Amino acid sequence: IVTRDTNPEAVIISYKDYLGYKELLKKISELQQDKAFEKSQEQFKKWLKEKGLNIENISDKDISWIIRTLEINKDK
Repeated sequence: IVTRDTNPEAVIISYKDYLGYKELLKKISELQQDKAFEKSQEQFKKWLKEKGLNIENISDKDISWIIRTLEINKDK
């Protein structure tokens, strides 16, 4: 631990550990994104049902495509 005026400022770790932590953070981020996407799928299915649409004819793949398309177009 590197300190400045007795306050921790930085940590020196091996490059191998750094890469391991970096990969772990990437996996955590991906899991959070996957969980958020699954939640949005469930919310979308619920919304479709509330609108009276029969979601039995819509596959999860189709719902995923619709959500991703909406997310992409939202940013434009």
